Amino acid sequence: MLALVSELLKCNIEGRDGEIGKVKDIYIDNQQWTIRYVLADTWKTLPGRRVVLSPSSFESLDLKSMLLNINLDKGIVRESPNFTEKSVLTFETEEKLANYYGWPKYWEDVIVSETDGQLQTPLQSNQFGKMHSLHPESEMTHFRVHAADGRLGKIVDMIFDVDKWTVQSFVIKLKYQSETGLVLLSAYEIASIEWVEGDMYVGETLEGLKGRPIYRNEKELHEYLPNL
Repeated sequence: MLALVSELLKCNIEGRDGEIGKVKDIYIDNQQWTIRYVLADTWKTLPGRRVVLSPSSFESLDLKSMLLNINLDKGIVRESPNFTEKSVLTFETEEKLANYYGWPKYWEDVIVSETDGQLQTPLQSNQFGKMHSLHPESEMTHFRVHAADGRLGKIVDMIFDVDKWTVQSFVIKLKYQSETGLVLLSAYEIASIEWVEGDMYVGETLEGLKGRPIYRNEKELHEYLPNL
């Protein structure tokens, strides 16, 4: 099932023994376009802290009830490694969280080939730390999107696979010539990203992007999601 990230960001987080908080942001691995973590707003239960939760802890997501159910209780979350409001989610923090919760270390499944002709081998922790590439959704929303020959528009939302927790598409608000509305770009069409400047580039030309469905607004896009 596909859903909009903006829907996920409206959800409450429910633990085994009650409410944990609310979904505040998500961390995306832009190498594999996978949602690695949800950032929880826990100001009611854990003031001054930020709680990061892996999909490994998720039991179900009910978008109609705006509820993300997890398999943890509040006590376990309360004693998790400290991640303050000013902290950056580093690879070292990921390792601490994985060791505490017993989450699978996804980076151990990442395969690289050092030279041609050699067998592919899993990344070691010190190698992966250098390749760390997690970015919050809040950082990417409103990035400018450019085709090969001009500006296309800006990111206003994302579409993700609820079962796989992978980003499938970016929702782009058109901003060129007389075109208006929303268009979708697959995550795998992205050629490069300038993180500091806030620019995303695709290899296709503006002319080549014509012919794609254009949605008048997010309501119309949401209604069409089951057909994607």
